[in-house]
Amino acid sequence: MQQSDHKYDFEEDEILNQLREDNQQVFEHLFRKKYEELYAFSVKITRQPEASEELVQDIFVYLWEKRKELEVKTNLKSYLYSAVKNRSIDYLRSKYVKMQSSFIDDDNLAQSNLVIASNELQEKELAEIIKKGIALLPEKCRIIFLMSREGALSYQEIADQLGVSHKTVKAQVAIALQKMRSFIEAHWGKIISLIISLL
Repeated sequence: MQQSDHKYDFEEDEILNQLREDNQQVFEHLFRKKYEELYAFSVKITRQPEASEELVQDIFVYLWEKRKELEVKTNLKSYLYSAVKNRSIDYLRSKYVKMQSSFIDDDNLAQSNLVIASNELQEKELAEIIKKGIALLPEKCRIIFLMSREGALSYQEIADQLGVSHKTVKAQVAIALQKMRSFIEAHWGKIISLIISLL
């Protein structure tokens, strides 16, 4: 096997030419040679091994399917790393959209969704951003939101403790969730930059 691999140790330009000529053995050699390092690079961004495995495999599938018209403006290695980075960030963005859509007026989600979001990205900086967003909430709104989130109290329990109606608590949590959605959206670029800076 090692002799076979050595046989296909072409220069990058030649690898691209061989791919365009439908040389499947060269493609398989490239996959074996580059897959592990690209996979490791993706995991650093996504923190999700299974997702990264699928992302990198998809990139190689795309490389083979588009081999005839593929334009590599830098070099093959840079192209592959750039493709992995972009796909990995797109994956995080899709997770963010799902995370954002879960910020709805629901007793159980209101108690846990921000914590889940922080754990998923596993970044201390994200927790700090969320903390700042909560601090910017109007006082009454912030108190009710924290009682729901950190105190794990139901709307009725909060209403009883504060001497307000259940409807008021529900409305204030809805306002808090809406403001937090907007705050995190405004800082999403910073979150991505923080993740990339750790690579």
